[in-house]
Amino acid sequence: MRMTTLRIPQLVTAAALLLMVGCAQYVDLPPATAVQLQTPACTGNDPPDPARVPLDFAPVEALVCGEMGKGGPRDNPGDQYLETRYRGEFTVAVEALTGRDRKKQTCDYSLVAMPELWLIDASGGGLIPRYPLDECGGPTLDALKAILELPVSHKEQRVALPAPLATSPTLTFPIPSPGDANPPPSSPSQPR
Repeated sequence: MRMTTLRIPQLVTAAALLLMVGCAQYVDLPPATAVQLQTPACTGNDPPDPARVPLDFAPVEALVCGEMGKGGPRDNPGDQYLETRYRGEFTVAVEALTGRDRKKQTCDYSLVAMPELWLIDASGGGLIPRYPLDECGGPTLDALKAILELPVSHKEQRVALPAPLATSPTLTFPIPSPGDANPPPSSPSQPR
C-alpha cells in the first residue's frame, strides 16, 4: 500500500482552496423575463433596464458607451465620450453575464463609474445586460473585461447631447462672422 505524504505548504494550499470553495455562497438568479431587443444607442431616449442575457441570445457585437471610471454619456450630458464597438468571440463574456449573484455581505466598497454596455445580435437588435453582483452588491466586471479584450471594430469620440437634443433630426449651430451686424441667437436652432 502506497501512502501519499503532503508537505506543509501543500496542505496549507489544499486547506485554503477548500475554505475558499466552501465560503463562496451564491443566491438564485433573478427570474428570467422576456427581453425586447432595441436599437442600440449611447444617447437619446431612456435606455432599457438591464436584463438577464437570454440563453438563446448570440451577440456578434458589443457597443460600449463611455469608459471605466468615467461612466457613460447618459451620466454626463454635454461631456465628450468614447463610443467603441467590439467584435469577436463572446462566449466568455456571456458566461460571465449569466453567472449567479454572490450572497450579499456587509462590506465597505465604492462603485466605479461604468460605461453603458449593449450586446447586439445578428439582426442589429440589442440589450443592456445585467451584471451578476459580487458579495458587496456591486457588479462583477469579468464580462466587461472580456469584451474590452476583443478586437475593436470602430472607435469614435463624441459629445453627449441632452436627451431632447439627441433625438432631434438636425441641429444647426450658426457661427457669427467677424463684423456681422446681426449675430445669430446663442442657442441651437432647428432648420425651418
